[in-house]
Amino acid sequence: MSHTWPIVALFTGVLGGIYLGIFTPTEAGAIGAFGAYLFAFARGRMRTWPEVIEVFRDATVTTGMIFAVLFAALVFADFMNVAGLPYALTGLVERLHLGPTGLCVVVSLICIVMGCVFESIGILVLAVPVFLPSLQAAGVDLLWFGIVVILVVELGLITPPVGMNVFTVKSVVRDVPLGKIFRGVVPFIVADLVALLLIFLLPSIATALPGFMS
Repeated sequence: MSHTWPIVALFTGVLGGIYLGIFTPTEAGAIGAFGAYLFAFARGRMRTWPEVIEVFRDATVTTGMIFAVLFAALVFADFMNVAGLPYALTGLVERLHLGPTGLCVVVSLICIVMGCVFESIGILVLAVPVFLPSLQAAGVDLLWFGIVVILVVELGLITPPVGMNVFTVKSVVRDVPLGKIFRGVVPFIVADLVALLLIFLLPSIATALPGFMS
């Protein structure tokens, strides 16, 4: 426990600051990084310039790899948009004549499948605006559905056969086989599916905290 309390403290401070309105999510990232530096400094790390420069170098290389993946995913997403994929999916869903729950389930499945190939921003730009009128007409709580979309998109990003986040991790830890990384994310996939099922069965799980904040 003595080795993990800094992680708990950072997690609590960053999320607590966001929910209390002390700072924005972007600012929270910077505060979390600075807090991690302070904990490392207190433990005798990052006290020399070579150590600091090494951290910045690794962060720059990792960021470059991630942005390369994101750039390719966004280009592919734009290609799909020009090809008319979102509107084809909308037509398919409308022909099914589903109720609110069925519509949310189908859109969630589409987002999961898209998440296997696209980056999260590309999915949100392609899918959400296209399906939004149908969801509003069906009387779906958009706050609740927004949380569902975040869950299903992140689920798609770690789901085989592609899983963008898995390849991002692979670019950082090149000595770990890709199959091993996919096996390692299985518990997270199961946890996301359980969370998604609970949110469908008990919508208040997703809306209680935002409702309390408002």
